[in-house]
Amino acid sequence: HDVWDNVVVVVESEDRERFAELGEDWARSLILRIARRDLAYCSDMVERLVGRFGRLALHLRGIEYFGARDVAIYARELDRIAVVIRRLYEEGRPVETNVLTDRLMLSSMRNCDAGITHVTIAPDGRCYICPADCAIGHDPIGHFDAGSGLVIAPPAGLTLSRSPLCLRCDAFHCKRCVHLSRRLTGEANVPSEQQCLIAHAEREASRRLLQALGPMEPFDRLPRLPDLDYRDPLSLAGARPPDRRFGL
Repeated sequence: HDVWDNVVVVVESEDRERFAELGEDWARSLILRIARRDLAYCSDMVERLVGRFGRLALHLRGIEYFGARDVAIYARELDRIAVVIRRLYEEGRPVETNVLTDRLMLSSMRNCDAGITHVTIAPDGRCYICPADCAIGHDPIGHFDAGSGLVIAPPAGLTLSRSPLCLRCDAFHCKRCVHLSRRLTGEANVPSEQQCLIAHAEREASRRLLQALGPMEPFDRLPRLPDLDYRDPLSLAGARPPDRRFGL
């Protein structure tokens, strides 16, 4: 991090005791990858990283294995992180974090769009929807030819217009990960329960953060987020009943 300018630094939750080795840089873009077993330390890790980022992206690992307890812990930690973010704004440090401040600025879905606006090309020239598909051996969607370029047949159902549940959702910051949808539900346009619950926990924490920031500029000009009486859009569609185990 002391050699290249404008580099995005990636740190792992397992290395949190070494975060102090990162020099101070309020303009740095930083990605914090969080293991499931380290969820309870999320806010502590963000606190340790204060002063070392201007934009912090939290990336949860292994969400396909998340259960009710994991989502509840994460929701609690998001509120604690929001306290840190609010303090920094009050101190004149306008930092960003993807899971809290992004939603405040969005008025429409801003998702990954793998397979729609971009594809993954493996070393052998085969094309996949995303790197995760390549890693676990999913069938390729096409190939790259040096003479004719990309030769692909994008699978149906990837676009937002083909996902009725996502169309009615306002967790605009959600990755809407097609890989996880296909892996956990068998359908590209049906999000997994874990994704919905996590995205709505983040949305709710963002809503409360916006309320707390109150009259502070520029947040005083942003539209308020409505309070929702659900945390899983699939429960509205009747696809499954609300799961009270999640306590959300």
